[in-house]
Amino acid sequence: MRRRQLEDFVGILAALPDALAIAVEDAAWAADIDPHTDQDTLDDLDEKAVVHWGETFAEVLNNAGVRLIYVASTPLTDLYGAFCYSVEAPQDVLAVLPDPDAPGAQMVVYRGAAPKLHRVANPRGRGQRTSACPNEDPIRHAVAELLGVPAPTAACRLVGPAEMKKALDEHDWPANTDPNTFYGFHTDDNEILVARKAPWSVLHEEVHAALVDDRDVARWLCEALTEEVSEYLHETKGFDWRPTYPEQRRILNQEILPRLRLGENGAVKLARVVAQGGEGKMRPDRRIARGLARGRLRRRKRALERALHTRAGDDMNPFIEAITP
Repeated sequence: MRRRQLEDFVGILAALPDALAIAVEDAAWAADIDPHTDQDTLDDLDEKAVVHWGETFAEVLNNAGVRLIYVASTPLTDLYGAFCYSVEAPQDVLAVLPDPDAPGAQMVVYRGAAPKLHRVANPRGRGQRTSACPNEDPIRHAVAELLGVPAPTAACRLVGPAEMKKALDEHDWPANTDPNTFYGFHTDDNEILVARKAPWSVLHEEVHAALVDDRDVARWLCEALTEEVSEYLHETKGFDWRPTYPEQRRILNQEILPRLRLGENGAVKLARVVAQGGEGKMRPDRRIARGLARGRLRRRKRALERALHTRAGDDMNPFIEAITP
């Protein structure tokens, strides 16, 4: 851990309101770490112990409602995974936390000679009215537990049509795209934007953020799987959700899952395959195609692979043609 990173951690603690700072200190001691550890002490520890100190301190802050944004020149997500969030923000912003004196507002810790806490209407400086996504953390951890992957690290916030349109323009969507047709959008900066009119879509977007996305399979299939996982968590955990993508789900439930013979909650099992796909494993699209290429479809494996490949996008027709006698 670099000296600057340690200084930032200590600076965050020093800038917190007294009651919150005391709670963080108590939680750190309870976790068997010294929240006031200095650099000399850390220099005497081996690398594993230093990383443990950083992970534990970051988790303590996160559990106290302090969202770490950026430390020194290294995004904390590179070091501490799901405990911290690296988002597009000025590099002197260290942390964001709820304002104890103004419900719904936030406060920001800025780096400086003496780190200070500032009340801000909009910590991201976007000039738009924003608010946190409802049930963001419980949803995030429920998704991760169900799919067997690390908890998503994307920051989530509710936005209006103007900011949704701005994000779409920044990601090269056609100029005539209507932002009112979008319930949610996951940016290249690892941020989830959810339409303020549709807070129930937070669950859907958090499933996408857990890597049930179109990096390894066609978008139409990932949307169907995302909806199935969302419905499962809606029914088992009570999270708010409304169904979308009915035709994609029909294809999944009538044409794919019966052929794969995955049994009860087959869609959730298949979503795990997609979310956990990566280096050293067969790509999910090929794995699914191989599972489907049985019986009369045994000679259509290549066509199925093409139909399920990420390049297929939203087009379901190649898949329908591949399974049609």
